Amino acid sequence: MTSNSFPRSWFDKIGAVLKPSPTPVAVPRPVETMPINIDDEEPSPSLLDLIHAHNTSVRLRNSLVAATDAGVLPFASVRDYVAAGTMALPIMMRDVRSFGAKTAR
Repeated sequence: MTSNSFPRSWFDKIGAVLKPSPTPVAVPRPVETMPINIDDEEPSPSLLDLIHAHNTSVRLRNSLVAATDAGVLPFASVRDYVAAGTMALPIMMRDVRSFGAKTAR
């Protein structure tokens, strides 16, 4: 049985008729986003304050504490991390020891 014949034979077995949609289905944006103003004068919490205030993994906490103690944490605050955009995660994985793909999840 080929992959092309599977759907047709399955529909034939149950007596259903496959009718493709005449128009494409419009899918709304899955996540609503708000613009972030990173130029605010309010102080941004440090990454260490953030991980201590929330329930994070031990691996994440240990890697950020060790990087801060060693002086190699690339982002001092949450604002700096957000400002880095999509490059924040690769930078953290490159510069912070024990910060890998599992830690980033």
